[in-house]
Amino acid sequence: MRTVNSTGNILIKGARVHNLKNITVEIPRNKLVVVTGVSGSGKSSLTIDTLYAEGQRRYAESLSAYARQFLNRMNKPDVDYIKGLCPAIAIEQKVIARTPRSTVGSMTEIYDYLRLLFARIGKTISPVSGRQVKKDDVTDVVKAITQFQVGDKVYILTTFKQHKNRDIKEELNILVQKGFSRVYVPETSEEKGEILRIEDLVSLPEKALKEKLTPGGSHLPIYILIDRIVVKDFDEDDKHRLADSIGTAFYEGEGDVYLEIQSETRSRESIVGSRESGVDSRKSGAGSQTQDLLLHFNNRFELDGMQFEEPVPNLFNFNNPFGACPTCEGFSQVLGIDSDLVIPDKRLSVYEGAVAPWKGEKLGWWREQFVKGARKIDFPVHKPIADLTDEQYKLLWQGAGKVYGINDFFKEVEQNLYKVQYRVLLSRYRGRTQCPDCKGYRLRNEALYVKIDEKHIGELSETPVKYLKHWFDALEKKLSEFDQQV
Repeated sequence: MRTVNSTGNILIKGARVHNLKNITVEIPRNKLVVVTGVSGSGKSSLTIDTLYAEGQRRYAESLSAYARQFLNRMNKPDVDYIKGLCPAIAIEQKVIARTPRSTVGSMTEIYDYLRLLFARIGKTISPVSGRQVKKDDVTDVVKAITQFQVGDKVYILTTFKQHKNRDIKEELNILVQKGFSRVYVPETSEEKGEILRIEDLVSLPEKALKEKLTPGGSHLPIYILIDRIVVKDFDEDDKHRLADSIGTAFYEGEGDVYLEIQSETRSRESIVGSRESGVDSRKSGAGSQTQDLLLHFNNRFELDGMQFEEPVPNLFNFNNPFGACPTCEGFSQVLGIDSDLVIPDKRLSVYEGAVAPWKGEKLGWWREQFVKGARKIDFPVHKPIADLTDEQYKLLWQGAGKVYGINDFFKEVEQNLYKVQYRVLLSRYRGRTQCPDCKGYRLRNEALYVKIDEKHIGELSETPVKYLKHWFDALEKKLSEFDQQV
């Protein structure tokens, strides 16, 4: 009998499972082996009911009796012996559930990894200013304070808010009950900023109280004084105190914290550094050289007057209502005017009749008015549609002023749908078109604001795999150490 090298091959001898007739076979290890044959020839009997079943049985024997009771154990195969067997894994055959939203990325689960990547290291960029949207936390405020110059005076403040059903005295009494003792009235052009004791304010008459809190009739906000410190070389106990005060300020201010910095030695620019948002500066008193600065921190995910969604995996899932574009519901297309039906031959120009519905004795007026007004909007009516720039093509559809475009034409058609001829006309040009809101990316705008290396997840999903690999190779060199670990 020939000796079998069990390190290089798997030997199955005398397999008699189901319709296997006492067969003996050698299968090379660490190779991709395909078992083929007609239906009923014993492919599954050999691979699943013999090879895989014996591998699972041996694995189960290595476990404790307690652990084995939780396993779905297979019957011992009818075989003389098997040598050189590797750990066995069987991938279940199943029918892939495909939906109209499915893509190659979602069906192969590659898209799931992209969603997770963007949720972990993606940066939300404001479409208004192009700056990164970031929540401030206690650590950020503590870090800002420790970077000020030794000797600078810092007030930790939060806004004093008066509710509709309470007067000022009621609000001040509630502050006293919470343990706060002072408020800060910011300076005006006439009055210097002042720290006032709440107990003293409560005892004042209504008119005097109003004058005290609004010096010179100003409408500046009033602040609750949470803590006041002088910048020094802080030790751990000092930083814990700062963190507690800042946490209290965030809570009382419903996410807003203000730092009033008084410095006699430095300019505004040296204090602010790279932080340019929410900054107000002024000089204390007439002729004073003290530079006062008010820094604003907030722990809400907002910037430029816009509220953003924090990146989570479901935000990038077009199969989930939370992430899907509300207009197309994640399908990337909507039922609307099909541009290919409206302009079937893009080799023609507008003057040559490229716009199909702008023909005939009555509807030809739309083409005539556009041609006559083209010079006013700088549109080349003799240029083929295929050669138009994006701006020119957009102008053809949207028009400008009293020069009406294709969209204006169809709006008038829709206003006359009570007439049969207009309903027939509209049906000729209706079809599945790209969603105008998500531009075919399937996701809500908040998801497309999240970017990695200036690309959002929709752009990566449309990138060919070979180019995507180059992008990821280059990306690794640009990421921080933490992002690389992710």
